Amino acid sequence: MPNPLQPRREGNRLYGRGACDTKGALAAMLHTMEYFSLHREELQADLLMCASVDEEHAYRGLLAFMDLDLPIQGAVVGEPTNLDIVIAHKGCVRFEVETLGKAAHSSVPWEGRNAITDMMKVMEYLERSKGDLERKVHPLCGAPTLSVGTIHGGSQINIVPDQCVIKVDRRLIPGERPDIVLNEIRKELAAFLHGQNVQFAIHELLLDEALDTPPESEVVRSALAAAGRLGTNTALCGASYGSDASKLQQRKGIPSIVFGPGSIQQAHTDEEWVPMDEVELAAEFYKELARQFGKSPRR
Repeated sequence: MPNPLQPRREGNRLYGRGACDTKGALAAMLHTMEYFSLHREELQADLLMCASVDEEHAYRGLLAFMDLDLPIQGAVVGEPTNLDIVIAHKGCVRFEVETLGKAAHSSVPWEGRNAITDMMKVMEYLERSKGDLERKVHPLCGAPTLSVGTIHGGSQINIVPDQCVIKVDRRLIPGERPDIVLNEIRKELAAFLHGQNVQFAIHELLLDEALDTPPESEVVRSALAAAGRLGTNTALCGASYGSDASKLQQRKGIPSIVFGPGSIQQAHTDEEWVPMDEVELAAEFYKELARQFGKSPRR
């Protein structure tokens, strides 16, 4: 987008890189912190804000924050959810599959082994496995998915390729564990290729948990109370993408939700924007959630 770091307002929309993902939520949270710095008497619990980096790669900012081991009882992560309360979202396993062949001159291909041809057999397994994934459906997140994002193989047109590499993105639903899913893929692929003389290796790239916060958690109950007071959506929702919330919930046992202004459809686009009225509503939601938290007895 032209001038991506120069904000531009047109009607109810604020345009700019990251306006939706996730500067809108950040602005609403900063406003909330500023408000409660002047109105601490409205809070029943301490309020903490963490602006973390590296959320889409290795989440190093959040991991450093979790290493502080603070006594946190609930968390809300700002992502574009259209002001829906998200209590479940998908996780992710990313990995490489490498096939190893034998190089030879293309005039005598029988003297080599084509790693790209062997990779076609790997792709056949991956395509077949999609049928099994479609039968696993989570009520809020839908079915797991699998996508091959990149493929690289060969060096010259007149050389039989001795190597081919694909990168795969496998989205998890709540209840699936990343390490178990990757191990299952290793075993199933080895069984599928057994007897075909295909040399392959799987290299782990990323393991990311799914979010599965219990609806009875205090942060969820407080969010529902806040939404009810503001007249926003009170249905509990799921999402197909991932966020820092899953690490807080799965690794530290912190019940977490995802909530923020804007749509994920606008994230990472050429013309990214966020509705200004949703940013204002998100700020009011964060404030009301903070007021509600700690009022009801914990279960």
